Amino acid sequence: MITLSSQAEIAMRSLLPSDRQRIDHFLPQLDGFSEQSSVNHRVKLLKSEGLENLYMACIYPNFRIIFRQINEGVEIVDIFKEERLKNLKEAYKLTS
Repeated sequence: MITLSSQAEIAMRSLLPSDRQRIDHFLPQLDGFSEQSSVNHRVKLLKSEGLENLYMACIYPNFRIIFRQINEGVEIVDIFKEERLKNLKEAYKLTS
């Protein structure tokens, strides 16, 4: 099951219809995500100091989805354009 955080819901509502369709098309692929899943080539583990394991999926052309595994499946934490990644790396001290 895929759930959206309040931040991810806000991000989804702010997308253009074509971008939202692209994200909506990709999200079901994360259902049942594991490190061995078929979307693994588009997903990487974000390493951070003291935070839980977060993953980032790259969606063509320039969107990123941050998510984590939860007992019930996957929670989408945030959705953003690639340009915002630099700011997030600095804020969360991400190393990859």
